[in-house]
Amino acid sequence: MAAAAGVSVAPFQWAQLNDYVLVKVPLQDAKDVSITIPEGKSLHVKCVAEGKTYEHNLPLYADVIPEESSNVTRARQIEIKLKKKVDASVDEDASFWPRLATTSSSSITSRWPDSS
Repeated sequence: MAAAAGVSVAPFQWAQLNDYVLVKVPLQDAKDVSITIPEGKSLHVKCVAEGKTYEHNLPLYADVIPEESSNVTRARQIEIKLKKKVDASVDEDASFWPRLATTSSSSITSRWPDSS
């Protein structure tokens, strides 16, 4: 996603569990945080941190359930927990996401393994 003039693209780090995708936005002292999940198909993050405005609209690899997803803003990062729409108890392989987004993005800096 190309950022508008004066707007930086928010960086993402992610991991997954069978039922959830966990996303971190490592921005310190984020303010005016707005996180939306339009129709469960994309993740839109907007905030102000480190004297800059950050925004990113990321088309997700698969659908999520917005009503069962959550987020919290901490001093050093924004944490987002996305509930996968696929029922992992029926087919665990169907719940695996090989990547966070439908498209490649240099702002997705890392992925950590599922430790369960």
